[in-house]
Amino acid sequence: MKNEVTVFAPASMGNVAVGYDLLGSALDGLGDHVTVRRLEEPVVRIGTITGRVTDLPTAPSDNTATVALRSLQKTADVEGGFEVSIEKGIPLGSGLGGSAASAV
Repeated sequence: MKNEVTVFAPASMGNVAVGYDLLGSALDGLGDHVTVRRLEEPVVRIGTITGRVTDLPTAPSDNTATVALRSLQKTADVEGGFEVSIEKGIPLGSGLGGSAASAV
């Protein structure tokens, strides 16, 4: 079984039509790379945060990536834990879905 995976989560833009989320789009080339590694111990933690933004929350209850992994861990009754490393390509506060991209 593979113990590590890296995914690219593109920036996104919703609210395209008259203030409603009627249409959304993923933006080409701008996004986050998120690496998740399996751990034997039943914890979820941040490994590293690099890229455009590095001062994100690292507490598992405050980071969208670790919140999503903790939910998976509980819902799927996963043995062991996860360490997540995030390379932020989406600027903080840009409205381009940076929090959602980290959770993907």
